[in-house]
Order: sequence, then structure tokens, then C-alpha cells
Amino acid sequence: MPNNDFISNILEIKDLIITNVESYPEEMHIYFKIERRDHVCPCCGAVTNKVHDYRPSIIKDAPIMGKNTYLHYSKRRYHCDCCGKHFNENFTLLPKHCRITNRLNFLAINMLKEAQ
Repeated sequence: MPNNDFISNILEIKDLIITNVESYPEEMHIYFKIERRDHVCPCCGAVTNKVHDYRPSIIKDAPIMGKNTYLHYSKRRYHCDCCGKHFNENFTLLPKHCRITNRLNFLAINMLKEAQ
């Protein structure tokens, strides 16, 4: 578990479960999921823990040790029994509908600022 805690601290994600790490000369791929917990339905406000399905997502992150970093995230979609809607679990590292992390956005902005 110490490796999970270390990688969790680097990625700034709580309750991280690392399933695999692949390191290549120019790329690093980190496969993970987040611990399952109760979520509040955004439509009706009911609490649910019922998983509808899993969807794979590849997220580009800021480089680690000079290597391009890709996060392979198995995100959950929950089902609300009260209203019948499906919704994604909360993920703080990534804005909604984006495929690059906030860290990579800020890194790009800082690099543009330095270039000016």
C-alpha cells in the first residue's frame, strides 16, 4: 500500500486504487480506479451506491520525471433508483467533459506566459 499512497499524493487523488503502472522511455501509463462510495444524484438529490456501468477514460496529465503521463481511469456511472437517471462519479482532478487535467492546463498556461 505505500506505493498507492505515494502515487495518490503525487496525483492529488484521495481513495486511489492503482491497478497497474507501465513505464516506457518517453511515456508513463498509470491505471487506476477510485474506491466505491455513496453518491448524491444530481437530479433528485437521493443517495445511491448502485453502479450502472464502467467506462474507460484516458486522461493526459502533466509530465512525471520528464515523461508524458497518461492516466487510465475506469470511471463509474451510477444509477439512481428514485428518478432512474444515470450519472458519473465525482472526479475532482478533471473538469467535466475534459480529457486533460487541471495540472496540465496550468502547466501550458505557465509555459505560454514564460514564452511571452
